[in-house]
Amino acid sequence: MPTIARRSFVKNSALVLFVEAKGKSIDTIKEIENATGIKLKEFQKTKLSKKDTKSITIQNSGESPDLYFIFKYKIDKEFNNDYFRNSMAEVVQSLEN
Repeated sequence: MPTIARRSFVKNSALVLFVEAKGKSIDTIKEIENATGIKLKEFQKTKLSKKDTKSITIQNSGESPDLYFIFKYKIDKEFNNDYFRNSMAEVVQSLEN
């Protein structure tokens, strides 16, 4: 996963990140932290480590982007364009509230 340049975000922005759930969950967590430059809290790591967790939202206080929407996906028969459409609908709904 490439590193995300923090300077490219304006105030009140959000980042949507799709991460493949593969191997050990700790590898996925390290990949997210390295790409975004944020340090996940223990409860966020625990939540991401659970197999049934499909996404988390992180509020980043003081820096841009202000919100991170992180979606885990697994390449299987449920992985299709509907997955991405539903994920983006979830983001839009969250931003409206």
